[in-house]
Amino acid sequence: MSIGLDVLNRLEAAGCAIESDGRQLHLSGAKPPTAVLAELGRNKSEVRAAWCQREWQRYTQEQNSNWMRDPRPDLAQDSNRWEVLLAMAHADHGCDEFWWVLQGIRCLGARLALVDGRLTIQRGEISSKEYAEIKAEYLAPCVNDVVAMLDRTTEVLKLGGDDHGNESASGLQATGQPVVRQDQQSLFSIRNY
Repeated sequence: MSIGLDVLNRLEAAGCAIESDGRQLHLSGAKPPTAVLAELGRNKSEVRAAWCQREWQRYTQEQNSNWMRDPRPDLAQDSNRWEVLLAMAHADHGCDEFWWVLQGIRCLGARLALVDGRLTIQRGEISSKEYAEIKAEYLAPCVNDVVAMLDRTTEVLKLGGDDHGNESASGLQATGQPVVRQDQQSLFSIRNY
């Protein structure tokens, strides 16, 4: 353990709260023992570095838990599905463009529907035209990743059947390639057949 972290732990054990104004650390709460204050005086830069490192770790742990949250919990019907999808996308891709695309389309109200036993992304609240533009610009370039992630999410959640009364897959080509289709209600879905 570093001397800086040791001093921080001893200060907190003595009942001190440690805060920063961006320039220096400030102590509040109980008065620390004289020996700990002397140690702090001799090791200010190490204590400051340890405090910054610990705060950064706390911040990133908190943010990492946020990656799993559905940005649209008001759309409760598929919120759990989105949380699983976003958590797995973040675990596999971090905060790269792929994760942000999924996050962004969910913010716009996209839905995850179970069709023929597989999850699909459907446009939700945005217009067909706007979704078609988003799909072409952002989803199409990563369609293989999206399809794979949807399939994994379906597996993880152990989903089966469908949400839409056995919707048919008519109009889809059995090419083995990922395809983007438009169903009767102008809801776009990404599927892999």
